[in-house]
Amino acid sequence: MKKILLPPLLVLLTLSLLVSCHTGSASPEEVLGELLSVADPHPAGVTYTSDADPYGMAPRLDGDLVCALYARSDGYCEYGECVESAAVYLGTVADRYFEVAVLACYGSADTEAVAAMCLRRAQLVGRGLGLPSGSTVIVTAGRLVILCISQDPTLAARLADAVK
Repeated sequence: MKKILLPPLLVLLTLSLLVSCHTGSASPEEVLGELLSVADPHPAGVTYTSDADPYGMAPRLDGDLVCALYARSDGYCEYGECVESAAVYLGTVADRYFEVAVLACYGSADTEAVAAMCLRRAQLVGRGLGLPSGSTVIVTAGRLVILCISQDPTLAARLADAVK
């Protein structure tokens, strides 16, 4: 398992115990659901999934949203080349930023590029909101990459306590 630390925003949050059980058969949406239950209560929000029916009622993680979240300044995004499926929870409470993304890569070799993509996202959000230390974590496990960003460091601490 490889971790990318985000200085100075990162507190050591070990989600490895939680995600190690899910690197095989669980979908990103199922892993996200477990993460959100551990983080309960968390800010209200919306879950977007790449597997949602484009004509259905469930929010879909489509190309426009992916580019808005993860593209570099030049417009390039590793998502299409490296990510097989994903689930992203975006909080909708303005003064309590909360985002959790579970990205299943095509293979474990793609996790480094996807983790770097998440690092860019975390740095952008952190700078934009002036997030406190301990607000962001990126964890890789097998072919999963998990990104957690919370304006409330105690939320990250609850996740850390739950998986110890």
